[in-house]
Amino acid sequence: MSNFKILLNHEIHRQFKSFKVLTMFLLAFVVSLSVSYVRINDYKEKHATYQEEVKRAEEKLKNIQVYSELEVSVFVPPNPLTIFAIGFDDKVGNKAVVSATHYPGIESTSQKANPFLNLFVSMDVTGVVKLFSVFIILMAAGAISGEREDKTLKMIFVTSVNRVELFLAKYLSFIVIVLCSLVVIFVIPTLLIITNTQIATNSGFIQGVFVLLLTSLMYLSVFILLSLLISSITSTATHAISTALFIWLGVVYIYPQITTSLAKSIHKSPSKVELDSEIKRIDSDLLRTNTVHMFNNSPKGPKNIYYGYEFDTSTGGREGWVGYNKIGLTQKYHFEFYKDFIDMQISGLSERHQTVGFLEDRYNNSLLKQASFFNTVNILIPDVIYARATEKLANTGRLQREQQFKSAIHRYRDLFMEYLSSKDGLGYSFFTHATESMMKDDFYSYSKEDYERAKLIAYNIKDIPKFTFDSRLDSYTDIILLIVVNMILMILGLVLFYKSKVI
Repeated sequence: MSNFKILLNHEIHRQFKSFKVLTMFLLAFVVSLSVSYVRINDYKEKHATYQEEVKRAEEKLKNIQVYSELEVSVFVPPNPLTIFAIGFDDKVGNKAVVSATHYPGIESTSQKANPFLNLFVSMDVTGVVKLFSVFIILMAAGAISGEREDKTLKMIFVTSVNRVELFLAKYLSFIVIVLCSLVVIFVIPTLLIITNTQIATNSGFIQGVFVLLLTSLMYLSVFILLSLLISSITSTATHAISTALFIWLGVVYIYPQITTSLAKSIHKSPSKVELDSEIKRIDSDLLRTNTVHMFNNSPKGPKNIYYGYEFDTSTGGREGWVGYNKIGLTQKYHFEFYKDFIDMQISGLSERHQTVGFLEDRYNNSLLKQASFFNTVNILIPDVIYARATEKLANTGRLQREQQFKSAIHRYRDLFMEYLSSKDGLGYSFFTHATESMMKDDFYSYSKEDYERAKLIAYNIKDIPKFTFDSRLDSYTDIILLIVVNMILMILGLVLFYKSKVI
């Protein structure tokens, strides 16, 4: 044990005196500061846009005069941890609109990024960590082979030092260096965030950053062990570094690309263009049916107070509603016609939503099969594990931001429809304040009191159900996988170093 302590102290002192380590610390500071500055500004823009959208949605709810206007915008608030691991935050939306006549699709409130800044905006703190895996290889790959090349390895083993002690001392010395670099990389954005009055953090923020740091340490530890493993069986530092870089390229880029293509070829998915075309055809048929019914059966009479909505299937707009959404006072048969038309519309839209939901689920299931195959064949690939773990920790994984968010939206829509039914919101009050008892066959029989009672004033909807979405996925399975990869490389490295020739 005394030999190990001496070796470890020697290796740590030597590393800290190395020009490579000083360069690594300097790069960690500069790159982390630049990336953090860009990512924090990007986050602040997203948060400002989110607050504007929320305020606009709240103001709109205050002015609801009839239930046909009731649309609830639901959001996933921006999370400061996306500065560290952006994941699918920009690729999948964070907003949906829920209404009686709206199929809730996910959209984004984020402003479109400057295309000339895409490279910098897309880089996050975990991207910096991945970048540093190259520096780890350049530093660690020649650690043992370099001493073998300089003939110093034989002199070390003349003493009572054994190979396990030397291997572990070199490994732990690099872990210390990497940990110090990671502290620099993570502390800079953390300090910038907690000292910024425009960014609100919760009680779990520091804990999340700490777990992200430890996960990053486990990730870079894989490349330390891989470099030492290669270094233990090669005769020169140049050979070790070139071999390690080649393996790094294969593990980080080539193999994942091959398995991605393989997943797509084995589990073929329907064309997204075909899916969109089929949905447009369904919408077109529904529009045609409703419009023809409206014009063929609409009662003729005096002009009423109304505003029209067109059929629109783009996300964020009213989808599928054809007809008038506001009516003051008119003849009773007009009211009855529009009430029957609402029933037909809601029924048709419900069938439309079920059909579209089935088509989308079929398409998404094929993509999930591809993802499942990809994760299976990449179960021990460090980059894949690390990306998946950090996305889960930051709540920016595809499953969290797309599948779970969509499920929460659909559950909320069920509550929304129950609320409307409880308020008779799908009845006459869908488009008027006039009650059935007030309705008269003769338009000119209404009194001034009737007009006052039917005046379109804002509803009080403070009791409407609140949308909740708290996405949590277990990231510890992926962290355990990283630990397993480390253990495999540790054992393999020790065995190969023990069996390798000293010179």
